[in-house]
Amino acid sequence: MGEREPRLLNLLRQCLIDLSQLPHKEDEWRPAARWLLANYLVEIFKYTGLAITLTHCEHCRGELTEPVFFSWTSHGFYHQTHLPPGDTTAVLVPEVLAWLIKAAGPRF
Repeated sequence: MGEREPRLLNLLRQCLIDLSQLPHKEDEWRPAARWLLANYLVEIFKYTGLAITLTHCEHCRGELTEPVFFSWTSHGFYHQTHLPPGDTTAVLVPEVLAWLIKAAGPRF
């Protein structure tokens, strides 16, 4: 078992602080929380060196179409038919994928 990663722990700590300071109205809180969590996930991907694409299937490199699955085991996004057998996966709703793509894009 590896040691704890101080940078990831600090990133998580900051994310939780930021979440606690979000507006309380649900219609304001939800978009802000999605953006914050998408940024957190993208930073984790970068820090851990996971070279994944958010727009193309890791198996066939074809453009992702619904439904899109994330494999926690193989660390990537896949078409349902290309999921590696036995992987632990999660289906992503289109809105979540859009937030991740936006968070990973260039920041101007």
